[in-house]
Amino acid sequence: MNKTFLASLSLATLLTATSATADQRDEQQALAQSKISAAQAVAIAEKASGAHADNLELDMKNGRAVFDLDLRNGQQEYDIHVDAVSGDIIKNSQETDNDPQHNPGINMAQAIAAAEKAVAGKVVDAELENTQQGLIYQTELLGSNGERHYVDIDAADGKVLRGAQP
Repeated sequence: MNKTFLASLSLATLLTATSATADQRDEQQALAQSKISAAQAVAIAEKASGAHADNLELDMKNGRAVFDLDLRNGQQEYDIHVDAVSGDIIKNSQETDNDPQHNPGINMAQAIAAAEKAVAGKVVDAELENTQQGLIYQTELLGSNGERHYVDIDAADGKVLRGAQP
């Protein structure tokens, strides 16, 4: 019984580590292919939808680098994919969401700029979160050497809350 449990636990650990490594490779490949920045992808999606971005992720989808954005305008929620090479919108869908709306003081493009200024890297993931401290943008960046950085930005004023390097 213990051997079966340990074998299962080892397999689960291996699969999780393999998945994390594959995700990181996908992000690095997508970042290497990207011709537009995360902030530019946000601007493209916000212009197309008339909404404000509250989530962004850079990833490989069907062999192409894509920014996947979630945006909100009142109760309308948009899912927009922006080709990270051409800047073209390759998916644009919307639905009604009854969750309360977030009202940050700064937009996602400003949060991305603050995070990229705080550490040497490019944003591959950003999300607006409601925390005990209030609304914050949680960002994940990849450095040129593949090193991962996490920076939290106060959504009220754009100040770096954690993750900045001296």
